[in-house]
Amino acid sequence: TWVITDRNHPVQAPAHVRLIILDEQERLETKLSEGLPANQQQAI
Repeated sequence: TWVITDRNHPVQAPAHVRLIILDEQERLETKLSEGLPANQQQAI
């Protein structure tokens, strides 16, 4: 069983359910980019 949602509609799913959060990638990219230089060449 899969549950597909986003951060605006949190759900409590049992451990055996696959939870797909549609906006998780955006949140992770933002978190990983914290502290990096604004200049993309410097960030590489």
